[in-house]
Amino acid sequence: MILHNVMKKWLPKKIVIIIVTCGIFSNGKAQNLIEQGASLVKENKFQNALIIYNQAVINYPDSETAYKGRANCKSELRDYTGAIKDYNKAIELRPNDPDNYEGKGLTEELSNDYTSALDDYNRSVKLNDKNVGIYINRAGVKLKLNDTIGAFDDYDAALKISPNSFDVFLNKGASEAQIKRYAAAIHDLDIAIKIDSSDVGAYIDRGSAKSWAGDYAGATIDFSKAMKFPQSSMSLSAVYEDKGGLDTKMHDTITAFKDYTKAIQLDPTSAAAYYRRGEIRQNIKDYDGALSDYNKFVELSNSSLAFLERGLLEIELNKKTEACKDFNKAAELGSKSAIEKIKEFCK
Repeated sequence: MILHNVMKKWLPKKIVIIIVTCGIFSNGKAQNLIEQGASLVKENKFQNALIIYNQAVINYPDSETAYKGRANCKSELRDYTGAIKDYNKAIELRPNDPDNYEGKGLTEELSNDYTSALDDYNRSVKLNDKNVGIYINRAGVKLKLNDTIGAFDDYDAALKISPNSFDVFLNKGASEAQIKRYAAAIHDLDIAIKIDSSDVGAYIDRGSAKSWAGDYAGATIDFSKAMKFPQSSMSLSAVYEDKGGLDTKMHDTITAFKDYTKAIQLDPTSAAAYYRRGEIRQNIKDYDGALSDYNKFVELSNSSLAFLERGLLEIELNKKTEACKDFNKAAELGSKSAIEKIKEFCK
């Protein structure tokens, strides 16, 4: 929903979480380790689970389940290279298990290797064409590769398998919004909410779609509903971020500022909230506050946009040396706009 994809609200939600279940082992100790690791994964204790799976791999190097479990932990801990290596070993040990390709594909997607992810999702589908989740995940990758027709073909395939799937309508709605088909997005999210009215994310997404469609009153209602759900601080922070975007569109800068501040209080790691609050501060000429927020944006995101925006503020503050350093860093990270700014200000 936010410009420059900072908040990434329109990326389809992933419903695949590889939870490793216990296979049948002739060795009771191996099975015990796998059970311990799986239990820790379910509790989101991935670092502790990784230690257990390391033991399993060392002691039982022919256990495909141990490699799969360790791969999942590494992926959750953002060691994508290590995770892919473990998935490859699991595939070597059990080449006809679609879950191995699905897990590897998801990890490749998280590491922005969309072409490889698509290849592995395709392999998973060939081995099991009745898995709704893999069609949802493949649709998301196809969108990132600009294959819009293929993406929605996958959503249609998923609906043929499960016509009343909340997850399909939720993801399909988010994807419709990503390509600015807001009426279709709202329609799909309406269906998702009818299927399951207890999911806060559906209200957030529908509120965002309504906001972009110009239905500010409807968006306000959805965001207000979302705020009433029991949820984690991080989830509630995302609601305030979205509401801040809506308030900005309605030219209610004071409320938007309060919303972004609340979002930061709930989730101090929210790069987007710092960015948007920094924009407001810059616009009202609170330059010290804006620079402080942009510094946090850089720290948390390390993105080309963060360095570019901080550089632009530094130009406004006559800090040309600092600005040019930021423009160069932004260009290094792929910003074409930063290259233009270097030509303009850093000769």
